[in-house]
Amino acid sequence: MSPKLYYQLLIFLALPQLLWGLERPKFDFNKWFYLITPFWGEGYNSNQIPFRLFENKQSDFIIHQGNKSFSGSGKGSGIEFMAFNQTWQLLYVGFHFPMYSNQDEISFYNYFQSIKTEVSGHVLSVRYKLLNYNANKIIMFFGLSYFQGNGPHDTSIVNNFILYSYSTNQMIQIPKVSVNVYVEDPNPYIGISFKLPIQNWKIDAIYSYGFERVNTILKTSPAKSIDFNQIINDPELLFIYNYDFNNNIPSLQYTIRKKYYANRLGISLFMDYRRFISLRLTLRKDLTYNRWVSNAMFNFIFSQFAGLSLFYEYSERSVGTIRYWLIGPTFIFNF
Repeated sequence: MSPKLYYQLLIFLALPQLLWGLERPKFDFNKWFYLITPFWGEGYNSNQIPFRLFENKQSDFIIHQGNKSFSGSGKGSGIEFMAFNQTWQLLYVGFHFPMYSNQDEISFYNYFQSIKTEVSGHVLSVRYKLLNYNANKIIMFFGLSYFQGNGPHDTSIVNNFILYSYSTNQMIQIPKVSVNVYVEDPNPYIGISFKLPIQNWKIDAIYSYGFERVNTILKTSPAKSIDFNQIINDPELLFIYNYDFNNNIPSLQYTIRKKYYANRLGISLFMDYRRFISLRLTLRKDLTYNRWVSNAMFNFIFSQFAGLSLFYEYSERSVGTIRYWLIGPTFIFNF
């Protein structure tokens, strides 16, 4: 038996005994709690970029338009800060996944182009418990969460950008493109929390209304158009050294602004064991645009001052789909 396998087996056999013998941490719930969690993990993005390019060709004004889809994954890090007491809860989360390689959904294009993406985000949230009924078995609450608001949500850099224009049935080639997507999403919400007859378990029902605003800024170098039938006969035309800038698709910088107003319903289940092991599962449906968000948060609090946290989220947004997992130590202060 290898040493690595031996230690894994030892941990597997000893962990149930360790958990059984642990006493729950003795916290004072009449005071404030402060939790700080630096974390590391991996994120995955699947983006949709709309494009609209203009060409003067033989005295005709042509508009090329369509969508560009690509996806990839990369490692990143961030930090979470939470402060709460019996009435208030304050939360900040910031994450950053530096530039990593992406792939076009049409794998043939990847022989000719390269795509790199950077993803970042910021979340601010405030919650206040409004009313208590029946010895805290039913609690009403309301609050506000705010996503992003500081810097681009994601940035993509593409060399030898290859696009298909469904409006003209032509391929468009651009030597370099940068795309910055800015997202702001204020999200006021209200909900009811029901305490279950199992330790500190509870279930929340939440209604929220989103005011999402998305600005997509595209910057392009001069480009050329190629008839789709020519590429079928000669794929070498897609190599960047074949550029002929007599075709007059000029360089552009423009912004696509969109606003989304949406009704959202969510449900959250919180489970714990003796205050030191907990799991929260959340599911939210965007009723207006049929988008889903789901996440899971696992906490293992092994002392009065420290623990371990693991987080996973799957999120469908207007700019694409994002999923990521994060893990890190949690430091606890209670005063």
